[in-house]
Amino acid sequence: MKAIRFDPIHKDPLFLLFKQYPGFRPCDTEGNPVSPLCAWMVEKTGVFALGMPLVRSLETWVIPPKMDYATLLRSFINHVLVKYPMPEFFYQVWNGGSQLHKQWFAHLGSGKNFRTAPNIPQGLYGKMTHHFLLAPRWMTLAQALTYGRVKGMGGTEKLAKAFARSPLGDHLDMDLRYGNLIQLYIQDSELTIPMIKPTLAFFTQKYIVEQADDFPWDARVFLGRMKEAKQQEAFEKANIEFEKIEFKAHITRRPVTEIVIEGQFFQFSQIRNALGLLKEGRSIQHCVGSYVNTCKRGDCSIWSVNLRHEGHNLNKRLTIEVRNSNAIAQVRGLQNRAATALETKAVYAWATMYKLKRQI
Repeated sequence: MKAIRFDPIHKDPLFLLFKQYPGFRPCDTEGNPVSPLCAWMVEKTGVFALGMPLVRSLETWVIPPKMDYATLLRSFINHVLVKYPMPEFFYQVWNGGSQLHKQWFAHLGSGKNFRTAPNIPQGLYGKMTHHFLLAPRWMTLAQALTYGRVKGMGGTEKLAKAFARSPLGDHLDMDLRYGNLIQLYIQDSELTIPMIKPTLAFFTQKYIVEQADDFPWDARVFLGRMKEAKQQEAFEKANIEFEKIEFKAHITRRPVTEIVIEGQFFQFSQIRNALGLLKEGRSIQHCVGSYVNTCKRGDCSIWSVNLRHEGHNLNKRLTIEVRNSNAIAQVRGLQNRAATALETKAVYAWATMYKLKRQI
């Protein structure tokens, strides 16, 4: 009796309430209140709320000698809901599982076919349910369903366990389109188990998120598309990183310096990031886009020269390279043309303003 007296269950307020007031307890088949512990288990498990008949009466439950909660729970659930042996993984639903999953447990435990249980996941057919119920004990309910699907489609034990451990095994309601990928793994040896995670990620993006309808029933074609997608992703990632590259201000922090020569308004501005360099090279059609690392190290700065017209419209004219020694190294226009006489005057005036050496 010491084990019972000092067990935490017997200090629970609900248990103490049932112990003190028998009228709050459920009654047995003869109308008598059940034991306080039995009433407490009924309340904790919520078996009456499942809306399903008990397979055995409450009063015939024999309290196990070991009084820890896990042992009591297992004993009570087996007594009132289980007529035939249950898959070991299914007992996890009594540790925080949903009401629906507990109803599945009770439905199956009473001897009924799982496929007739309420609101089961879609797409369980053929041998899938059979293999689902034979899933290893260490699996979760969702993993067991994935395992059953793969085995039911003809997959090997190793493949079924691998898919169960994958992100696909985290979801009870699997999108039926994943069946295409599973079938491809089953029929084509080009796809191996270590490739499951990356192929799942690609399949999810292309055929679930983007809803592409051109799934290839050929592993080589599928892997080719995945490789192209990875290359595109790497390119886009490189572009994002490229856009983050910025350069320190050189000569002046003023964003724009305007020089007026013979009534023409020339605007000088430093290109302060890698993306700007790339755009400059494309618009004037020369190689300044390759100066990213040089500018990043601070060896030089690149300046864009635009001619401002009425209405503030800009016409790109020149690109200037200024070394960190404050010397102008290059001045180039469209397709590497030399500066015109008027443009040269503007550059000289700008260089004089900032005391730059002219090496052109």
